[in-house]
Amino acid sequence: MSTTDAETVSDLIQQMITTMCGDQKP
Repeated sequence: MSTTDAETVSDLIQQMITTMCGDQKP
């Protein structure tokens, strides 16, 4: 797993988490 892949995966996960959390936030 290259650094670029890791960064991409982390970025995607972060985006998903941010979207989900932001959706639940009041």
